[in-house]
Amino acid sequence: MSNKLLFGKALTSYDDEDIDELLSKLTPEELEQLNDDFDPDNSLLPPSQRCRDQTTKTPTGPYDREKLLRYLIEKAKAERDWEEAVPYEKKKRGKVYTPKQTISPSTQNELIEMGFDVELDDDVNKALENATEDELVDLAAVLGFTGMLNQVQFHASLEGRKLEMGGFSGVAKAERPKVVPDEPPNMTDVELNII
Repeated sequence: MSNKLLFGKALTSYDDEDIDELLSKLTPEELEQLNDDFDPDNSLLPPSQRCRDQTTKTPTGPYDREKLLRYLIEKAKAERDWEEAVPYEKKKRGKVYTPKQTISPSTQNELIEMGFDVELDDDVNKALENATEDELVDLAAVLGFTGMLNQVQFHASLEGRKLEMGGFSGVAKAERPKVVPDEPPNMTDVELNII
């Protein structure tokens, strides 16, 4: 077996020496340096001792909040502000916000000039005034206004069926679920089937 060396001496030569005697020969600076040389990932050490001690200051006495606040205010007043890379100039920087131009509602004459027929014929106006709610539902389905119809009304209009009830008030109401009859009671004799 090969002898390992530490500081020019074999490791077996250190077995006889007392560790306390070795530590007593070290100066305080060497002891502090030795104390700093440990593995921070050593799980055998308690967490409070895994980092080197950095609290070498003497205690300043009991906590005095007012004194601490006065000290912080004085220190903040004494410190100079850092120099700005670009001196301040009062001017507008960046892109100036301009609100979007909203298109004002066109008048009826402008719409007619653009080719939109705003006024309906008298026949259409009379038909719409005298139309029942069910007829208006059918018209909305034909024109594709699906947001005004519920699912049952829309599918009925596609199939050409006439709904007896409904109207636009049916949009907000849920459809009644279909009544499913209860299953007959289980007449199985457990004792008979086990054997």
